Amino acid sequence: MLTPVQRLKLALFTEGLAASDAARRELASGDEHRPLTLADYASTSGISIELEGEIWVNAPIQDFNPNFVKTPPHRLELEDGEFFVRSGDLRVPARPLPVPSYHDQLNRWGEPYRSLAITHTDRVRISPVEGCAIACQFCDLPYEFRYRTKSVDALVDSVDRAVRDPLLPARHVLISGGTPRKEDYAYVQEVYARVAAAFPGLRGGGAASLYGMTETGGLLAMGTAEELGSRPGSVGRLMPVAQIRIANPDANGIGEIL
Repeated sequence: MLTPVQRLKLALFTEGLAASDAARRELASGDEHRPLTLADYASTSGISIELEGEIWVNAPIQDFNPNFVKTPPHRLELEDGEFFVRSGDLRVPARPLPVPSYHDQLNRWGEPYRSLAITHTDRVRISPVEGCAIACQFCDLPYEFRYRTKSVDALVDSVDRAVRDPLLPARHVLISGGTPRKEDYAYVQEVYARVAAAFPGLRGGGAASLYGMTETGGLLAMGTAEELGSRPGSVGRLMPVAQIRIANPDANGIGEIL
């Protein structure tokens, strides 16, 4: 049996969230240009909120989801300095998280930090490869972004900036992004090794690498900092619910993942 707060989480996913002017101003910390979310994916196009009982939700907002968030019956409000979500007769204490302070800043090379790192809640995600080596008809990544690899120094620097962010310091590192070309495998391994070595003390064992595809159900494998350190380039171990086989492997065991 779901609790009222758990049912509210599901309702926020499907119906979205409105935010009062007072709540928006407080989240913006007086900066009218500060967004409510970095909205890099559909699944992160809402406000990250911790509801009562340590229940987390990324609640879609109309700003980035006008296709289905019309007039949501749920509203983030601020009263006497306290945030809460009002839904009908239900009033649930809430802790919305701001976007990091680096959201509009440039690094020492003149690049936007957001082109290298994105923080949501307590984790920062970096993507070594922009675009993708594979052009799938069901994915827009290789069509919207030209393939390129990013500077390893800049990636490490962006994680350091995210970890030290005064508004939303990162406590986990996720490495994801498009599939690298074969000639860039060594580059990706260098990224794994450099990040794992530079940030060994982050919660959860330091950096982590993930392997998966949204269109096939999401996360399939995860590598810990220890595994990345001992086997750079590895994506770790399969998740308990995943089943994978290598079709037509060559002498090195490399083949198509099914």
